[in-house]
Amino acid sequence: MKKQIAIVSTILVVALIGVFAFAACTPSVDSLKEKYAEEGYLAASLPVQGIIDSMLEGAEDVEVDEATVEYAFMATKLVDTIIVVSITDKDVRSDIIDSLKEAEVAYKTKGNAIAVGTEGALALF
Repeated sequence: MKKQIAIVSTILVVALIGVFAFAACTPSVDSLKEKYAEEGYLAASLPVQGIIDSMLEGAEDVEVDEATVEYAFMATKLVDTIIVVSITDKDVRSDIIDSLKEAEVAYKTKGNAIAVGTEGALALF
């Protein structure tokens, strides 16, 4: 009986680790482009610094070195817009999130990615 409980417990722990690892993964830029394109969004090709400046508009200035940016993505559909930046440096990511909170900007995070945008666009993220 104890052996069965140990086996079941081990299986549950492994399953939970898998779920948390999958949920915390940063979405790839290709999967984001595909997802938003399927919903009728147009992906904009802008320089990384331009996207970061757009994301932090209205928020306190945060120094973001382009070397810490994994990718930057922007999509728009009529009035719905989303800006997604994946930051590899967790201190910079934390500073950005703090600035967005202070500015009361709508945002969402997934793994290393931070998304800012309208409610409809954020719902797809």
